[in-house]
Amino acid sequence: MRAWWTSLMLLAGCTVHPSQLATADHAVPGAYSGTMFLQLRAGLGPVPLVRDSCEADLELWVDPGADHLVEGIARCEMESTGRVKVELWADEVAMPEVGGEFESEALDASWQGWFLVPDHLYGEAKGKQPHQGLTLRYEATFDALWDMDLGTL
Repeated sequence: MRAWWTSLMLLAGCTVHPSQLATADHAVPGAYSGTMFLQLRAGLGPVPLVRDSCEADLELWVDPGADHLVEGIARCEMESTGRVKVELWADEVAMPEVGGEFESEALDASWQGWFLVPDHLYGEAKGKQPHQGLTLRYEATFDALWDMDLGTL
């Protein structure tokens, strides 16, 4: 199931982007859990070679007193690459918007996100970059909520 924002539609038939819903002026500190969707496409010039995707459980930690407001990790299995580990952190903060780095073995990119409300973070990354002679195109989205079962910092 895609995240809830994909089903938000205006009467005119336009989709609502999460950045238009973001209202938080602070973030609730603690552990967050959610889902990340990651899609990779590899090609040699204009010739597509591999297309793969995965859905991963995501764990985030929000700590306003730390070097990075948000830190997180997601792991999933892709048929073409095997185990994928994605780490992310945010050091660009202008509430409700946050952003930072998004990194895995093959990717080193930036992401942008929004605290829709103080305990709900949505984020996305999209782009392309060279890797071992190929061009990797990637898209990732994630959605995470504060998780009181995981505790606070």
